[in-house]
Amino acid sequence: MNRRGLVIGFVVAAIVVVAVIVLLATGGTTSGTDGTGDVKVDDGPHAPRTVQIVDIATTSVHRDGDTITLSATANGNIPRSIANGSLEYRWELGHTAETTEWIVTVAVNVDASASLLATQRDYSSTTINDTFPGDFTIKGARLTVEIDSAQVKGFPTHFDFHVESTLDANRADTRSGLAHDRAPNEGTISSG
Repeated sequence: MNRRGLVIGFVVAAIVVVAVIVLLATGGTTSGTDGTGDVKVDDGPHAPRTVQIVDIATTSVHRDGDTITLSATANGNIPRSIANGSLEYRWELGHTAETTEWIVTVAVNVDASASLLATQRDYSSTTINDTFPGDFTIKGARLTVEIDSAQVKGFPTHFDFHVESTLDANRADTRSGLAHDRAPNEGTISSG
């Protein structure tokens, strides 16, 4: 092998080693994309006409120590409040793609709030009563939820997840049509 080939091989090996070290040290980020324009709108009175805020473009999970960050980016700016309607982003987390053990929800209606619920144990928390173990932000089209997993007994270090969004244009009418999206469209994304 010539000298140039050895140098190139060494550089590639060094880059791979650095990348592995960075991912192991930070926990890494796992993300997925979702095609825009794939929102399903139910038939019914008051069905949403504008669905960009429910149209999930990307979703990701990042772990840095005990902090787990879930994020989703919509195809339009997400409001902090909706006067007569309701918007919900819901992450379903489980040890396998077939189980849902934890549900993280951000709901936007008169105000915005976040909640964490265990489906197989007695645990629930919310920002409404300041028991939520973290915080959430809405900036433009991006919704981010941070959870301090050290504050939640039994919260998984690795999990499969998907995120669903639902928009109800008139929450006072139980017959109103809803707009839905899911990322990924089928299956789940593994957090590592």
